Amino acid sequence: MVSILINSLAGGGAEKVVLTLLKELKQAGAEVELVCVEHERFYSLPEDVNVRYLTEYEKIKNPVMKLVYVFVCAVRLKKYVKENNVQYVQSHLIRSNFINALAKLFGSKHKTQIVNHMMVSFDKKRAFLGKVNLFLYKKLYARVDMIVSISEVMKRDLDDFFKLQNRNRHVVINNPHDVATIQQRAQEESEFFQFDPAKKYIVSAGRLVERKRVDLLIKAYSELKDDFDDVELLILGNGEMMDHYRKVAEQVGVTDDVTFLGHVDNPFCYIAKSDVFVLASEDEGLPNIIIESHICGTTVVSSDCKSGPREILSPSTSIDIQLKDEVEMAEYGVLFPVGREDLLAEALRRVLVDPAIRQQYVQKGFERAQDFYSDKIAKKYLETLA
Repeated sequence: MVSILINSLAGGGAEKVVLTLLKELKQAGAEVELVCVEHERFYSLPEDVNVRYLTEYEKIKNPVMKLVYVFVCAVRLKKYVKENNVQYVQSHLIRSNFINALAKLFGSKHKTQIVNHMMVSFDKKRAFLGKVNLFLYKKLYARVDMIVSISEVMKRDLDDFFKLQNRNRHVVINNPHDVATIQQRAQEESEFFQFDPAKKYIVSAGRLVERKRVDLLIKAYSELKDDFDDVELLILGNGEMMDHYRKVAEQVGVTDDVTFLGHVDNPFCYIAKSDVFVLASEDEGLPNIIIESHICGTTVVSSDCKSGPREILSPSTSIDIQLKDEVEMAEYGVLFPVGREDLLAEALRRVLVDPAIRQQYVQKGFERAQDFYSDKIAKKYLETLA
C-alpha cells in the first residue's frame, strides 16, 4: 500500500496536488491512503479515499509544538506503517517530509519518498525556525529513498545545498492538474461579481501575503488608468495584507476600479472571464495558478521569480536567466522583473492593447497546460513507486 502524508487539507497548492494525485493513483489501480498530521480541512476528499490522522489537533499554531510533534508523529507514523503493511510513504511539505524521514530513521521499514515544494534556500532568510529547518534538511533528507522536486530550479537549489550534483535519487516531476474539472468549473457563473462584456479585466488570485506583492499590481494598474479606462482589477483571496492592499488602492486613486472578492470557492470562473491573469510574487514554488489560468483560457503575465514561472512560460530558455530591466514576451506568457512596477505596467499595456496577442497566448497557454495533465504526472509518480 502507498500512503500519502501531508500536514493537513488546508487550502494551498501542495494540498491540491495531493488530492489530484490521490484521485489519479486510485484510478490507476494503486492501493492508496491519505495520512494527515492535523485535522484542518479546506478541500474535500476524493471518493473512496481513507484518511488517517497523526494528532488530534485541528491546527498546531505554536512553533515549538510543531517541532515537538514532528518527533511524536514520526513515532506514530512508524507504528501506522507496521500495523497497515505500508510499503511506501510519499510526503509533501516540510513538516511531513521531516516526519517521514524521521520515521525511517527510527527504524520503520517503509520506502520514503519526499516531495519538495519550496526552495530550501528560502529558509536562509528566516530566523530561528529557518536555522532549525536547515539543520533537519542536512540530517534527514540525505536518508530518504527518493526526493521529488516540482521544478528544475528547486532541484538545483537542493542539490547545491547538499553539494551533490548527480544524485540519482532526486528527480523532477511537475505538479498534476485535473484539467476536466478545472474546465468544468471555469464555465460556472461567477457568484459574487457581474462581469461587463464592454470591459476588460485583470485578475489576481492567491493568499494575500507580503511576498505575493499584490501592492505592486495595484500600483502598476493605476499607471494604466489614463490609457485604459475600460479595464478593472479583480483580486481573489484572503490574508494578512488585505487591509494594507485596500489602503494602497486608496492611496493611488483606484479604489472604485479594484474589487477585493476575498475567498471564493471557485476561482476558475473568475479567471476564465478575465482577460489577463497576473502573478507578481517575489518567490514561488511551481505556481499552479499559472497552469490553471492556461487551462481557463486566460493570458498570463508573471514576475520572473524563482522558481517556476520561467519553467512554465519560457521552457526553452535557461533557468539561470532572471530578468532585471526588460519585459520578455515569452512563448507561453509574459515575464517581467521581480519588483518592477513600471515593467509590470508595460507588460500589461502590451497585452491589453492588442487582442491578437492575447488570443495567441490563450492558444499557446492551453497547449502548454497539456504537459501538466494529471494522468501523465500520476504515471510518472507510479514509475517512481514501482
